[in-house]
Amino acid sequence: MPKGLDIDHVARLARLSLAPEERERYAAQLGQVLGHFAALASMGAGPADAGLRAPVADASLRADQPGQPLPPTDFLRNAPASRDGQVAVPRVVDDAS
Repeated sequence: MPKGLDIDHVARLARLSLAPEERERYAAQLGQVLGHFAALASMGAGPADAGLRAPVADASLRADQPGQPLPPTDFLRNAPASRDGQVAVPRVVDDAS
């Protein structure tokens, strides 16, 4: 396990409850991952050479032309539920703010 790595702290951050054997296994695995990052950092990779970058695909798009909007009946037909001419969705936010 790398020096300074507190697997219990990492588990708390991830909201994990680890058994002792899991702590050892995860500490070793996390140590390997951090070791790979350390190896990459030691390579001293600087800014990439402009010639090595992948070419950007041509993003030719048609001109944006306003048109007639869809009638509400057309898009409400595919909605799982509707109410008052709008798509109805389940509540996801509490009123207690």
